[in-house]
Amino acid sequence: MTRDETIKLLAILKAAYPTAFRAMSRETAEAMLALWSDELAPYPSDVVTKAARRFIRRSKFMPCVSELLRQVWETAVDMRTFMLSSIAIGRYVPREELKRICDVAERLRHDGANARVLADASAVKRIEA
Repeated sequence: MTRDETIKLLAILKAAYPTAFRAMSRETAEAMLALWSDELAPYPSDVVTKAARRFIRRSKFMPCVSELLRQVWETAVDMRTFMLSSIAIGRYVPREELKRICDVAERLRHDGANARVLADASAVKRIEA
């Protein structure tokens, strides 16, 4: 995900959560953009944007980076499952697209920095059950 794509993502989040940005100084906004750009750089913008939109539908509070990364992982896993199901019933799914989504899910699953994010997601699911 590029810096320009991160700017577009933050604009979507600003539209959904205007109070989170209301009193933000320019310096804070620049720091936020730098952090989010760095953290989201390894991931495809379409998956991150889809994850952000899913988060917006589920939460009245703006996500922090770790919450969005958890949603990116869940979105990638859902997309991978859908693609594999499509293949199983004979629909065509481009190999490159399936590999790209599988790589996103695996990267987040194996990334030590995100181990806590995924552990938190598992704990939340156990609590909700």
